[in-house]
Amino acid sequence: MPMHQKGLTKLMEEMGELTQVAAKKSSYLYTDVHPDNNGLLSSRMEEEVGDVLAAIEFVIGKHRLNREVIEQRRQKKLKIFREWDFSDPKQARDQEGQKNIPYNTDPSVVGERVK
Repeated sequence: MPMHQKGLTKLMEEMGELTQVAAKKSSYLYTDVHPDNNGLLSSRMEEEVGDVLAAIEFVIGKHRLNREVIEQRRQKKLKIFREWDFSDPKQARDQEGQKNIPYNTDPSVVGERVK
Protein backbone atom coordinates (compact mmCIF):
# COMPACT_ATOMS: atom_id res chain seq x y z
CA MET A 1 0.00 0.00 0.00
CA PRO A 2 1.66 3.23 -1.10
CA MET A 3 1.93 6.13 1.31
CA HIS A 4 0.16 9.23 0.00
CA GLN A 5 0.82 12.90 0.61
CA LYS A 6 4.22 12.11 2.16
CA GLY A 7 2.54 10.57 5.19
CA LEU A 8 0.26 13.49 6.04
CA THR A 9 -2.94 11.56 5.34
CA LYS A 10 -1.77 8.64 7.47
CA LEU A 11 -0.81 11.03 10.27
CA MET A 12 -4.30 12.54 10.23
CA GLU A 13 -5.88 9.08 10.21
CA GLU A 14 -3.80 7.91 13.17
CA MET A 15 -4.50 11.13 15.08
CA GLY A 16 -8.22 10.57 14.50
CA GLU A 17 -7.99 7.06 15.93
CA LEU A 18 -6.13 8.35 18.99
CA THR A 19 -8.76 11.07 19.38
CA GLN A 20 -11.51 8.43 19.44
CA VAL A 21 -9.81 6.40 22.15
CA ALA A 22 -8.95 9.53 24.16
CA ALA A 23 -12.60 10.61 24.02
CA LYS A 24 -13.66 7.20 25.32
CA LYS A 25 -11.10 7.39 28.13
CA SER A 26 -12.32 10.89 28.95
CA SER A 27 -15.85 9.53 29.30
CA TYR A 28 -14.67 6.60 31.44
CA LEU A 29 -11.85 8.34 33.26
CA TYR A 30 -11.90 6.30 36.44
CA THR A 31 -11.99 2.88 34.85
CA ASP A 32 -10.06 1.08 32.15
CA VAL A 33 -13.17 -0.62 30.76
CA HIS A 34 -15.40 0.71 28.01
CA PRO A 35 -18.85 -0.75 27.26
CA ASP A 36 -17.75 -1.68 23.72
CA ASN A 37 -15.58 -4.44 25.26
CA ASN A 38 -12.79 -3.95 22.68
CA GLY A 39 -10.00 -4.20 25.23
CA LEU A 40 -8.66 -2.07 28.04
CA LEU A 41 -8.65 1.64 27.29
CA SER A 42 -5.06 2.00 28.49
CA SER A 43 -3.92 -0.70 26.04
CA ARG A 44 -5.85 0.91 23.22
CA MET A 45 -4.36 4.31 24.04
CA GLU A 46 -0.85 2.83 24.12
CA GLU A 47 -1.36 1.33 20.67
CA GLU A 48 -2.78 4.51 19.18
CA VAL A 49 -0.09 6.73 20.73
CA GLY A 50 2.50 4.37 19.22
CA ASP A 51 0.80 4.63 15.83
CA VAL A 52 0.75 8.44 16.02
CA LEU A 53 4.40 8.58 17.05
CA ALA A 54 5.32 6.33 14.12
CA ALA A 55 3.35 8.54 11.74
CA ILE A 56 5.03 11.65 13.18
CA GLU A 57 8.46 10.09 12.75
CA PHE A 58 7.63 9.22 9.15
CA VAL A 59 6.40 12.75 8.40
CA ILE A 60 9.48 14.31 10.01
CA GLY A 61 11.70 12.29 7.71
CA LYS A 62 9.66 12.72 4.54
CA HIS A 63 9.37 16.48 4.98
CA ARG A 64 12.92 16.88 6.28
CA LEU A 65 11.75 18.75 9.34
CA ASN A 66 14.30 20.09 11.80
CA ARG A 67 14.42 17.73 14.78
CA GLU A 68 16.13 20.31 16.99
CA VAL A 69 13.33 22.82 16.44
CA ILE A 70 10.76 20.09 17.09
CA GLU A 71 12.49 19.00 20.31
CA GLN A 72 12.78 22.58 21.58
CA ARG A 73 9.08 23.12 20.91
CA ARG A 74 8.22 19.78 22.57
CA GLN A 75 10.13 20.72 25.72
CA LYS A 76 8.55 24.18 25.83
CA LYS A 77 5.03 22.79 25.41
CA LEU A 78 5.60 20.01 27.95
CA LYS A 79 6.66 22.59 30.53
CA ILE A 80 3.44 24.55 29.88
CA PHE A 81 1.31 21.40 30.17
CA ARG A 82 2.92 20.56 33.50
CA GLU A 83 2.29 24.08 34.77
CA TRP A 84 -1.37 23.86 33.74
CA ASP A 85 -1.66 20.45 35.36
CA PHE A 86 -0.85 21.92 38.76
CA SER A 87 -2.20 25.45 38.36
CA ASP A 88 -4.88 24.89 41.04
CA PRO A 89 -3.21 24.05 44.39
CA LYS A 90 -6.14 21.89 45.57
CA GLN A 91 -6.18 20.01 42.29
CA ALA A 92 -2.44 19.47 42.55
CA ARG A 93 -2.85 17.96 46.03
CA ASP A 94 -5.73 15.76 44.85
CA GLN A 95 -3.75 14.54 41.85
CA GLU A 96 -0.65 13.87 43.89
CA GLY A 97 -2.73 11.92 46.40
CA GLN A 98 -4.30 9.86 43.61
CA LYS A 99 -1.08 9.26 41.69
CA ASN A 100 -0.40 5.70 40.50
CA ILE A 101 -3.44 4.22 42.22
CA PRO A 102 -4.79 1.55 39.89
CA TYR A 103 -8.50 1.34 39.18
CA ASN A 104 -10.41 -1.87 38.97
CA THR A 105 -10.97 -3.18 35.44
CA ASP A 106 -13.88 -5.43 36.38
CA PRO A 107 -17.04 -3.94 34.74
CA SER A 108 -19.15 -4.85 37.79
CA VAL A 109 -17.12 -2.51 40.02
CA VAL A 110 -16.29 0.20 37.51
CA GLY A 111 -14.41 3.10 39.03
CA GLU A 112 -13.53 1.47 42.33
CA ARG A 113 -9.91 1.60 43.35
CA VAL A 114 -8.03 -1.65 43.70
CA LYS A 115 -7.30 -2.32 47.37
